[in-house]
Amino acid sequence: MFIDGPSARLRKYATLEEFQGQGIGSAVLNAIFKYLQRQPQVHYFWCDAREETIGFYQRFGMQVEGERFYKSEQAYVKMSRLLKES
Repeated sequence: MFIDGPSARLRKYATLEEFQGQGIGSAVLNAIFKYLQRQPQVHYFWCDAREETIGFYQRFGMQVEGERFYKSEQAYVKMSRLLKES
C-alpha cells in the first residue's frame, strides 16, 4: 500500500492460489482499512483490480470507477472507496 497525500493505493495484492478462500486476503484488507482510518490525511483508497476480483473488493465497499483496461492482455478495472469526507 502506498500513501500519497489524501489517497492510498493498493498495488500487487494477491494471495497464493493454495491459500485462497481461507480469509487471509480479507483479513489483510480489513487491517489496511483500520490503519487508514487512523491516518487523518487519507480520505480515498483505490486499486487496479483484475476483472474477476471485482466481487471480492465490492464486499469491502469498493466500487468500479471508469472503464475496463488491459495490462498484458489481462482485464482490469479501477476500484475505489471513500474513507472519510475531506
